Amino acid sequence: MKLFSKLLSIIYIGVMLFLIAFFTMIQLGGESFPLQLKTVLSGSMAQSFPQDSLIIVKKGKISNLKVGNIITFEKNQDEVSHRITDIKKRGNEYLFETKGDSNSAIDSDLVDPKAIKGKVLFSLPKVGRVLLIIQTQAGRIASVLTFLDLILLEQFIRLLFASQKKSKSIGIRKVKR
Repeated sequence: MKLFSKLLSIIYIGVMLFLIAFFTMIQLGGESFPLQLKTVLSGSMAQSFPQDSLIIVKKGKISNLKVGNIITFEKNQDEVSHRITDIKKRGNEYLFETKGDSNSAIDSDLVDPKAIKGKVLFSLPKVGRVLLIIQTQAGRIASVLTFLDLILLEQFIRLLFASQKKSKSIGIRKVKR
């Protein structure tokens, strides 16, 4: 029972740390934070990450980007995540040719480095839908209530194990004859 209790505590702490980090990234996920959470809204990159995936985008130096990297950039006030297919030099500036993995043609416009939000590090399929929900007021309220429920559950489990320990220590002992 002790091993189970320890394992449960470790899992609980891990989940709580993950949730705290996740919600912090959502709240601070503005331009100043190095990692950003984004939700894939279209199928243009379905071969790499399907629609409703959560992608983690990391800011970095433009000079570190290479052909084959997937970048997120601003285009017509939307954010797009496509793969770099070519890098073209115009004067002192580099421009990026991109294409969605599921698209048959390259994007018509070259991407200006100023429009690049960052490089896509990895994706979690279907988790982006959760991010979309959390960004609504009802979603935030549900998230806070879920967080509080987890804290209450943890306290309940601690009390349960404490009462079991106490009842065992008070137990009736067999008398030898």
